[in-house]
Amino acid sequence: MTSSGVRAARLPLSAAQREVWLAQQLAPTSLRYRVAEYLDIAGAIDAALFERALRGAVEEAEFLRVRFFEEDGESRQVVEPRADWHFTVLDLSGEADPCAAAEAWMQAETERPMDLARDTLFSFALLQVGPQHFLWYQGYHHIVADGFSLALFSRRVAESYTAHVDGSRSAGTPLAPLSALLDHDAAYRASEQYAEDRQYWMERLADHPEPPRLASHPIHPATARIRHSAVLPRETEARLREAADKAGVRMAAVMIAAAAALTHRLTGAPEVVLALPVSARPGSALRGIPGMASNVLPLRLEVHPHTTLRDLAKEAAGEIRRILRHQQYRIEDMVRDLGRPGGAHELTGPQVNFMSFPYDLHFAGHPATVRNVSTGLLEDLGINVFDHGGGIRITLDANPDIYDDGELAAHYRRLCALIESLISASDLPVGGVDVLSAEERQGVLSAGTGVVRDVPQAVL
Repeated sequence: MTSSGVRAARLPLSAAQREVWLAQQLAPTSLRYRVAEYLDIAGAIDAALFERALRGAVEEAEFLRVRFFEEDGESRQVVEPRADWHFTVLDLSGEADPCAAAEAWMQAETERPMDLARDTLFSFALLQVGPQHFLWYQGYHHIVADGFSLALFSRRVAESYTAHVDGSRSAGTPLAPLSALLDHDAAYRASEQYAEDRQYWMERLADHPEPPRLASHPIHPATARIRHSAVLPRETEARLREAADKAGVRMAAVMIAAAAALTHRLTGAPEVVLALPVSARPGSALRGIPGMASNVLPLRLEVHPHTTLRDLAKEAAGEIRRILRHQQYRIEDMVRDLGRPGGAHELTGPQVNFMSFPYDLHFAGHPATVRNVSTGLLEDLGINVFDHGGGIRITLDANPDIYDDGELAAHYRRLCALIESLISASDLPVGGVDVLSAEERQGVLSAGTGVVRDVPQAVL
């Protein structure tokens, strides 16, 4: 019931939401679907006006104000008024390291489970780390929002806050209702395009091999995460963009080629299958609708020692174009269609997530830069590339039961070595790229050497 006493309409879940709902029911306290980021705002923020703009945007954002439940054996959702949620405002500028204190607070908040049936499925905070320096934290459950939605919502709040500060009546275009996304999802699953997409993926995955992985341990759900993150030097970024332009491909293809080359060099597999997260929003109409729609696609690439890095980047660009035509068909459906009981991770190896959503935001004239806090938990390894302005940041997230900090740092160094090779010698064969450090090379060369001892003969 709403505050007016009128029963709110029961809405179905989108296909993407349904998969998250089912997975969360199996592991109610899992943090796998907690996602978060913050906007680093270079300027003073009026906390009262910011909260006013934020609450107005939330009241407008139906995708955030949902409650989930089961009715007659079916999962449902209902949009309800949400005026009782708490907005945290903290002044950490007096701390010895204000930014580190803010990041610790945000990390702790992201590790708080959310109950889909009872909790507010978003969390906001405004953290002051200096006289002219504020951080706006946004935490969500993935069932209500994906990365594309966060960009749309952030822009809406920035527009509204700026209008409040300027005293303007115009605050931009309102957010689209949740029903627009649900209607499109239902129409797609009843369409010929859905059948064509299914046929495409069944043919593409008919001879699907075991995906090569960088880990030697069995894959299983993660309960925590380790991370290695750094920003590429400005000179490297500029040269990388130039190399992509010369090859006639986008930056995403270059980074995917580097990840594929890394997987091939460390496993020797002639075919690499990466996990590629996508917005699943083909066409301009869907790009203005917030909500949970994102998907993960298997991206298959043939890689041989004689394949040049430039050719691998072009192959990646072509494969991306092909699979994006069928991006709405869910990977969970692929798993079921193929009879793979183990889950989506059986179809793919490492995940490569290239995020370049438009985040050229200003809050009353103050520029803001987005920073990721969590993309959720992974069973294996995730290579995240953030290109939102302020430099290209590469972040490796991994399951700590499978990788340790040293391994993750080594993979980061190897990936950077491959990127450098793409920049300086894109016609170099993949087999000619050196991915071992001097210490690792010495360990390989010295294996099997040392004192030779006689071994008594025996019958086994």
